[in-house]
Amino acid sequence: MLTVKKYKSIHEIDAQHWDSILNPGDIFHTHNFISIVEDSKVENADFFYLLFYKSEKLAATAVLSAFNISLDLFISNGRLIKKIKKHFPNLFTIKILVCGLPASFGQQNLKITDYNYVNEVCSLLTREMRLIAKELRIKFMAIKEFLEKDINIFRSFDQQGFFSANSIPYMNMDLPWNNFNEYLSSIRHHYRRKIRLSLRKVGHSKPVIISQDDYNADSDKPAFVLTHPDEKFADEFYRMYLKVMERTPTKLETLNKAFFEILFHQKENCKLLNLLVKGKVISSGVLIFYKDTLTFMLVARENEKDKYDSYFNLIYGIIALAIETGCKKIKLGQTAYWVKQCVGGEPEKEYIWFASTSKFWHWMLRKANKLVFPETKLKHVQVFKENKKEGKIAVMKKEVMDIVK
Repeated sequence: MLTVKKYKSIHEIDAQHWDSILNPGDIFHTHNFISIVEDSKVENADFFYLLFYKSEKLAATAVLSAFNISLDLFISNGRLIKKIKKHFPNLFTIKILVCGLPASFGQQNLKITDYNYVNEVCSLLTREMRLIAKELRIKFMAIKEFLEKDINIFRSFDQQGFFSANSIPYMNMDLPWNNFNEYLSSIRHHYRRKIRLSLRKVGHSKPVIISQDDYNADSDKPAFVLTHPDEKFADEFYRMYLKVMERTPTKLETLNKAFFEILFHQKENCKLLNLLVKGKVISSGVLIFYKDTLTFMLVARENEKDKYDSYFNLIYGIIALAIETGCKKIKLGQTAYWVKQCVGGEPEKEYIWFASTSKFWHWMLRKANKLVFPETKLKHVQVFKENKKEGKIAVMKKEVMDIVK
């Protein structure tokens, strides 16, 4: 039988104890990252932390956050919904209790050490969520986010009065190539031509990544510069990040300036890949490396379109950097799907569980599940000449033949 302990701040919990059950890839569930989100007061959320124990041994952890949210994050943008929002603009702004952080990074904030504990953890978790929701007078609850392969594992949430619903897809990209030229060679002509045309706009045939120390700010040629974040740059990054958030059709929770100030102060947690022109950053990406995986976390740029194709070239730079550093996978995030598909990213469906403490609203939302939480249907894009695995085998055969010759 499991027991649960509840805390109201991550700082009440020993960092080593919290992190002791994490896998290497759980970068958004670490004590340190959660501390950054809590300390920066993202969305002015109230936080709750649940630790589940089997006897004295830690068996699972969960982050809960309560905040105001717009259902624009989930709902469709069809004609009916547009008309309703036009006449009742605040109708879809609700207070919600989420098992997860008040920011979208496409990862669960529910960690279980043994799937034999799933049913009991689901029961205890939803019980605690209902108690907190009652105390804070919150009508809506969500548990996010789950990959399609994990849906059946967590079906216990159905038995606890929650229903599964679509979230937005997450983009991943496998990297079976040894260098950027191999990657380009594996792509069909139409997509390869687009990449080369964009790279020409910054004077490159392929992205050449340099360090900040090697960058010449007096040069007219745009440069891909990899650097550690500087808290002095937090203001400028945040300003450009807000520009991106204003333009994006896929509405996500908005991070605040304090988040970037704290994140950039901890220089060892991430790196920045900047596209620089005469010393000015025109596009910047926050990157997190762990072993053979690179996570593209956030982007900031001034304009939606510019003469440098800065967003496209930033993506190409990230791919080149990942291959150069031996990464086998890039986690590309949950937005800008078309761009990421055109470079070889592949969407993976994600889901949430949703419930309301109001019987009426629960019934309404469940009945209107497909309307309120529509599936994001992405057009299939055949970027590569052949299956990537087959392409890698072909490259290896060519290398062997070159050696024989």
